[in-house]
Amino acid sequence: MSVPFAKYFEDIAKAETRSITIFEEGHSSGLPPGEYGFVEYYCDEKNCHCNRVHLLVVARWCKEPIAMVVYGWESPAYYEKWMSFADKRMAREMSGVSLELMFKQSKYAPAAKKLVEEVLLADPAYIDRLKRHNQMMRDYVDGGRRSARRRSKRKK
Repeated sequence: MSVPFAKYFEDIAKAETRSITIFEEGHSSGLPPGEYGFVEYYCDEKNCHCNRVHLLVVARWCKEPIAMVVYGWESPAYYEKWMSFADKRMAREMSGVSLELMFKQSKYAPAAKKLVEEVLLADPAYIDRLKRHNQMMRDYVDGGRRSARRRSKRKK
């Protein structure tokens, strides 16, 4: 199950949650002007190495989240092996960027996905941050709680 990164690492989440402000109408993403936040969710199941992040896309102008975008940074071959059954279609869907099928997406969800792809994931430092946060969750959930907590306090 995916949980907010802030559940375990509140201070780091506050400092490192990405936001984007669109200032004018007609942005290439198709989103209206406003500030958009990208809240990270990671799997908290013990020994799960799905290597994916769910990004809950929120906007100040909207009461409800506008999208849940999923990003898996591993190759389809990784996911095929990780799932331990040969479902090539599902492995391809787990790799890369998609909209979460089990989330009630708004009419702006495709535009939010496009913004994630074209802006956030075009930044190698942001991708490294997502991978680091995922590893912190893995360390915490899989038994390295002390080292994960120490790392969290050091980053303040």
